[in-house]
Amino acid sequence: MKAPAASRRWRPERPLRLPLLTGNGFSMSLFMLGAFFTPVVAVAATGVLLLCLGHWLIGPLLALVGAFFVGAFWTFPREAWVARPSDVVLDATGFRIEGGYHAGVSLSWAELDAQASLLRDGSALLTRELVAATKDGRLVPVAEGDETDAFEALLDLWCAAEGLPARSAREKGEGKRKGRGKGKSKNQGEAAPERITVELVTCEKCGAAACPADEPVTPCSYCGSAVPMRETLRERVRELASHVALSARSQRLLQQLLEQPTASFTMAPLAVLAAGMFGSWLFGAGVFALSIFRGTTTFELVLSALAAPLLFTLLLGLVASVVASRRVAVRAVTLDFAAVAPPQPGKPCGCRVCGAPLPHTEAALARCAYCASTNVLASARPRVLTRVKEHANSLEDTLEGQRAEQWMRLVFLAIAGMPALWGAWTGLRVLWRLRG
Repeated sequence: MKAPAASRRWRPERPLRLPLLTGNGFSMSLFMLGAFFTPVVAVAATGVLLLCLGHWLIGPLLALVGAFFVGAFWTFPREAWVARPSDVVLDATGFRIEGGYHAGVSLSWAELDAQASLLRDGSALLTRELVAATKDGRLVPVAEGDETDAFEALLDLWCAAEGLPARSAREKGEGKRKGRGKGKSKNQGEAAPERITVELVTCEKCGAAACPADEPVTPCSYCGSAVPMRETLRERVRELASHVALSARSQRLLQQLLEQPTASFTMAPLAVLAAGMFGSWLFGAGVFALSIFRGTTTFELVLSALAAPLLFTLLLGLVASVVASRRVAVRAVTLDFAAVAPPQPGKPCGCRVCGAPLPHTEAALARCAYCASTNVLASARPRVLTRVKEHANSLEDTLEGQRAEQWMRLVFLAIAGMPALWGAWTGLRVLWRLRG
């Protein structure tokens, strides 16, 4: 009797949400808007306003200079608009995009053609566009930005949904075949990474790998036959079970991390700050133009017209980095530490490093008894095994590092962001007082 064949197609049993665009690129694009595009728009608007007020010398000059630079930076608004944060939600029926430029795009698994889906060059410099192909020949854009690691992971999930091998594994194999017989590699003098090899306990009747347990005999997950457990493996199971406090802390950290802000929630504070930034530039330009027309321009007015929007731009960048940091951490954990999804519903997940079956548990984390690597069960997905020791690093250290980074960003926001907000508000008050 052989173990039942693995299901050819993978479908998430529960909805799986992954950050597709975290907001990092969007925050950078907003900073570029605030530091370059919006100021030249304000300069052009000031020139037009002065021209309308009858100032025939400086008005046309400012309008022409502003128009020239608006033309030079004309791609910045679209880059920011396209790079808005977005999520992809996969379930048993298909996938859909929530938030961002491509919000509302959805395809069922029956419509998707994973083999023809691709990554192509985006409209902005150094960006890539993820395109989903359909069986009727359509190409549906799904995301555009520089976060290609998430795009490639989603392509692999699409392939798994159709029972195809991961695209990253195929490309890696093709690269190895192309590299054969072409002389020495430039890294040939470097030490090769240490690979992890494990000897699995298998069922004598069907050949399936047995799920490790601290029992003399454990039932096979496929045929139910009794499988004897090696004493060394039982000792390892007991050793891993003894780290209860550390595992409990990791569970809490992971649970806090996986409660990620959605793309729509992420956009709310950024939209408010962006509106304040754009409004302050336009208001400052209007007050500055009126002061030139009336001959009441002062150093205090000029300084306030520049300082208020620039400080709003700084505040926007700081808040955006804090908001996006949690989404970046979620995606890093789910991509790097996710367990391998089970081949069939109800079967144990596999270890991300060695592929061995993981113990049955209701928790979000499980530690492999063979190679001791920690796996996130909450985001289990089809993936290529790393089998390299350097990838079996501690999830606990990573979670602690992500949390420390988020706290550092919050502290920096408190130190630099609050003075920036106070300065921007003070500058707006001065402009309001001098507007007449």
